[in-house]
Amino acid sequence: MRKILTFLGTGRYEESTIHIDELEFRERVFPLALIRYYKMQKPDEELSVFFFLTSEARDNKNWVEYTLPSLEAEQVRYEALEIPKDIETLDKTLGLIKEMIGVLSEGDEVVLDVTHCFRDIPLTASVVALYLKEVLDVKITILYGKFDSVKNETHCTDLTFVTQLVEWIYAARVFKEYGYSNELGALADQRNRRIYKTANLSKKPKYLASMRLPLQYLTDALRLGSIRSIRESVRRFLVTFEKESTLNQEIHEYVPELELLMPSIIQRYKMVDTGASSFVLDEREIATERELMKFYLDTRDIGMALRLAREYMINILLYKEGLANFVFDRDKREEISRFLGETDSLRKARNHVAHFGFNDSNSLTDVNTIEQHLRKLIDTDIDELYNEMMKNKQDLEASSYAVVSSLGLTEGALYTILNHYNPNLLIVVTSKEGAKILPSILEKTQFKGECHVVNVEDPYTGKEEIARVSKEVTGYLENTRKVVINLTGGTTLLNYMLLKVGDEARHGKTIKTVLAVDKRPYEEQKVNPYVVGEVVELD
Repeated sequence: MRKILTFLGTGRYEESTIHIDELEFRERVFPLALIRYYKMQKPDEELSVFFFLTSEARDNKNWVEYTLPSLEAEQVRYEALEIPKDIETLDKTLGLIKEMIGVLSEGDEVVLDVTHCFRDIPLTASVVALYLKEVLDVKITILYGKFDSVKNETHCTDLTFVTQLVEWIYAARVFKEYGYSNELGALADQRNRRIYKTANLSKKPKYLASMRLPLQYLTDALRLGSIRSIRESVRRFLVTFEKESTLNQEIHEYVPELELLMPSIIQRYKMVDTGASSFVLDEREIATERELMKFYLDTRDIGMALRLAREYMINILLYKEGLANFVFDRDKREEISRFLGETDSLRKARNHVAHFGFNDSNSLTDVNTIEQHLRKLIDTDIDELYNEMMKNKQDLEASSYAVVSSLGLTEGALYTILNHYNPNLLIVVTSKEGAKILPSILEKTQFKGECHVVNVEDPYTGKEEIARVSKEVTGYLENTRKVVINLTGGTTLLNYMLLKVGDEARHGKTIKTVLAVDKRPYEEQKVNPYVVGEVVELD
């Protein structure tokens, strides 16, 4: 629905010839000409008019004598709304906002006529209208009847271009707050298209159109979090300015709104640019990854910073260990990730964010704490980080294994594993019947370490116990660095549970999955189970 929002004052209004597009009207009150214009242009369109009047204006002849009779004659749907004389306080401004909100609905086509506004009301009404444009998604047209006293003519002037400045304000805020520039690129492209539609311009921009796509691709890459896309798109954008000096001149001439922002845009994106045409893991790359992590923190994208933090530390290890060629090798990255020494809060927070919280019933670690950890990581010299990770590696290699094993009703497999690895921690997943033979196995192997038994009520079909068992076992493994998982000796279900444990506990740990093999005849094994067999390490 089209809605005209207009004002009347108490001044002296002279009848004049009002020009709106190619049409002429003789009226004393400008909004009456607007009403006639829209009724002629779109006779079937619903039209409502809202007059915002002070108490003085409501009693004035401009309303009583010059406007009301015409409204009745035109059979126009109208409403008169009272407003204060001066909109000079926040409370009164909010009152005007409420009045305007009360008459508008989402999707309306709104004509704001400020011809007969007075004092500070035109400015306030325009700002309010621009706000409502964004909030209610209404289309706003701002019109002003410019009176020529010499010719006794009034010309309708479209001031809607003022609303475009609000779009630039929004785009500038998005860039300053979040570092995303696609909105700025889109507005520059709109300006370029508008210029080319203006036939009477002899000189038109040649390079302005080249801004939109690079800024869009760069913004998408930053939001997606793809390192190669970020590298390629930021380089493409910066090269655009390095090659085309004319582009800066065109921005100055045709898009002055953007000119003031360009130095900060280029500076911000240069910080995350390696200068290389392709990805190379070197000191420059690591330095720009640190800047990229800082970029995400500064723009409050904590989730992205969390994701990048782990990869940043892995890249330091790869580079320092001479493994830069493995930078995109998933297996190698996973292999060395156990040396990171990542704080538990960061690891849990990253996993929480990566799965959108659906992998964890617990709430996310306090965001301020996460940010403090990330800031500390950024501020730490890469050599210091590398030395810390090397110490983690040495500690890991020097530590003894924990053994997680299933246990059925025979002793041999677990006996072999305990003799082979001599662990200081043993976790046995078994049934009540299987648990009965465990003391004998521990005695025969002279096991002196810490032992935990995780009982399974139904070791054959108890799939509903999988989650509980996995959680209980991983809890025991929380402070261990090296784990052996033995898949021999228990039922198929018990061994499947152990595979789930390995998947859950793999972060920051070295995990070996093994089999115990006794090649003796079965009858001989039954008679004497306590013979050390072979161990096959699967990974």
